[in-house]
Amino acid sequence: DRFGSEPMSLAALVAEAKEFGGGGLYPIQAGIAGPPLRGLDGSVFLFRITVADPSHAPASIDEVRDEVVRDLRRLRHYERLAASMDDLVGAARTDGLLAFAVTNGAVVQPRSRLGLLDPARLVQGSLQVSPTPIPGLGEARDAVGSVMIHASALPPGTPVNDLLLEDRFLVIAVPQGLAVVLVEILTHAPLTEDVYADLADRGVLHALLRAEEIDTDTLMQGAFGFEALAARHQFVRDVAPLDPDDGAGM
Repeated sequence: DRFGSEPMSLAALVAEAKEFGGGGLYPIQAGIAGPPLRGLDGSVFLFRITVADPSHAPASIDEVRDEVVRDLRRLRHYERLAASMDDLVGAARTDGLLAFAVTNGAVVQPRSRLGLLDPARLVQGSLQVSPTPIPGLGEARDAVGSVMIHASALPPGTPVNDLLLEDRFLVIAVPQGLAVVLVEILTHAPLTEDVYADLADRGVLHALLRAEEIDTDTLMQGAFGFEALAARHQFVRDVAPLDPDDGAGM
């Protein structure tokens, strides 16, 4: 429905409830019928929030016991996987990913082109320099970067089927996702001149350089100020330092 000039979803409206710290702009709170909502097809929805429980620190461990147990089990499982990474990649090289997945209850994700720059996110007017997301993990820049480093070290022009198994399979720990990823390289291709020219025309290369040099806590002037530029280019002033005693009696 619309509140003002913009359409508003039910989820956004509920987030404005009094119990969730809403500013009072929308007439909604627990125990009271909310305003009628109209869907895109003209349907009218009537609703009432029966219980509202905003996020808060748990009063006791009993309140979050199930979540804590689940997280601890995930952590233990990840630690076992991380400790046996050599055995895992060895089994994948011997049996293949599909047989390995069936044996271990894992899932083989569809073939995808990994890269530190995801072309699908290069939408006009909203340039986002982000890696290709890994199914089940989302954006995992370090993991994708490890695959890129491994692939870039492979002999250029050599068909993948002619590579050693040790070069075609690799295993990567992703601690932030409590996961271990097994990767089989099916093809590798260098950056072509046409693709490079297209990325340059679209401003992608500049954005990549900027992303490499500036993190989220660094201001632009700090990255391109004199001190930063001098350190980056090893620039040293060829000027003798001033003697503090010069002109002492003046």
